[in-house]
Amino acid sequence: MKAWQDPIGTIRDVCQSDPAESYHPDIAKLYSTDVPDGTVNGATLIGTEWTNPAPPPAPIPPTSEEIAAVTESTLINIKDTSVKEIDSAVIAIYERPMVFSKEYEARELAANEYKAAGYIGEVPPRLLGFSTPSGLTPKVAADLILTQAAGMRSALDSLSDLRMRKYEVLRAGTDTEARSVHTEIMSAIAAIAKSLD
Repeated sequence: MKAWQDPIGTIRDVCQSDPAESYHPDIAKLYSTDVPDGTVNGATLIGTEWTNPAPPPAPIPPTSEEIAAVTESTLINIKDTSVKEIDSAVIAIYERPMVFSKEYEARELAANEYKAAGYIGEVPPRLLGFSTPSGLTPKVAADLILTQAAGMRSALDSLSDLRMRKYEVLRAGTDTEARSVHTEIMSAIAAIAKSLD
């Protein structure tokens, strides 16, 4: 093999093939030193033999404290991200435009009044405005409205409870546990969101 030896006697570069075929002639002529196979850049001539430089020292493995610090940092990041995702998912549901909320509240009030009267007497106009076009009796319409209103309140209560479960994520001792609790909570939030569509 041919090598380029610098002025202080160290191999600057080793050419694995014929330098004349690999480099411009002005560069190829610098590869004038014969070196044995296995010689690497940085080798020095000691006596009559080329000696390769010592390999770099093996990296020092991290201490258990360093590993624990990295693991703790990762866990903190997972927890922080998970909590933010839980809050954001619940807020997105709370922020859904409730353009008909006043109408729903008025209809629920009418259904409650009609039920309190034993489903007899004059049907409140808001209840009648739903029962007639839907083809339901006032009693069935009132019960349906009240069931839906209770379901909505129950869903919102469940969302509140699920959002508070973020503290389970914060208490998790491992990243696996934190991810598992986060996934469970997010699935439940998604199911509630779907039920409110």
